[in-house]
Amino acid sequence: LSLHAALRCLQTHRDPLLPSLGERGISYGDTLLWIAEHIRSKGLPDWMQLLGFLHGLGRLVFVLFSAAGDKDWDSFDWAFGGQSWIVGCPLSSSIRYPDVNSLNPDQEHPLYSSSPLGMYTSNCGLDNTLLSWSGAEYMYHFLKHQASSSLPPSALAIVRYVDLDLWHSQGEYTQLSNEEDEKRKDSVRAFYALRTEALATIPSWAGRDRPPVDLESVWPYYQTLVDKYLRGELQW
Repeated sequence: LSLHAALRCLQTHRDPLLPSLGERGISYGDTLLWIAEHIRSKGLPDWMQLLGFLHGLGRLVFVLFSAAGDKDWDSFDWAFGGQSWIVGCPLSSSIRYPDVNSLNPDQEHPLYSSSPLGMYTSNCGLDNTLLSWSGAEYMYHFLKHQASSSLPPSALAIVRYVDLDLWHSQGEYTQLSNEEDEKRKDSVRAFYALRTEALATIPSWAGRDRPPVDLESVWPYYQTLVDKYLRGELQW
């Protein structure tokens, strides 16, 4: 499956976390491409432009399972995107929908619920933690296992941690993060801000019959970035 085909698949998907865009007929694929174009318009590094749509392609897992007739996936759409958090340690009260934290069996686990570290050691580093399963976490592992990838290490950090706003914007997980995490926090936070800015600037005229960006018109440019940073056959 090519990245172009993946984006085309996501043009049939509406993001339940952005209902106002879905109501206008703006697909998740359209949204990702708009983010990429927004970053491109800023003249930022080309690998960051590529991440504009690449960071969100993990939602494809949900779309493909749902399309294959696995009805159980339909009820988990809301949980497959959005905020990430670290598992195996006490759940933060700042996680969205904290009222359902009590339903998580980890809350009763003697090790996972032990404060403040759970199953981890002090300042072990975020790369040594487990994150909630999401499209972002899938995409991180996808990119990590591409033998031909020449994306910089900061790109993988952005993909994995951009939705871990509990860490990069709310000051949580300091007991687990280390010096290396602090060095890359600014780049993760900057990408998060760019994405937020892009979503706020989607044109009012955009809708079902007129997407904010035409995929086929801009794809030749992004294909050059794919060829540069992700050469060869992709391993999904």
